Amino acid sequence: ILYLKNGEKYIFFPSGNQVFEKHGSGCVLASAIAANIALGMSLEASCKQAKAYTFQFLNSSKNLLGFHYL
Repeated sequence: ILYLKNGEKYIFFPSGNQVFEKHGSGCVLASAIAANIALGMSLEASCKQAKAYTFQFLNSSKNLLGFHYL
């Protein structure tokens, strides 16, 4: 859930059933959000896109190391 100062909240639901744990996934999410904001996206859009990117990262392999794709 993303809470904004004005009281709005956005809920981002899971996009799939299976997710494989990865070391550094929190950092991947935070970096993706920051990168999207730097590219001029809104906070909501940045979070939504970063969540999708992180989901792809988590499912890139079954072991603890993941792969990044553009």
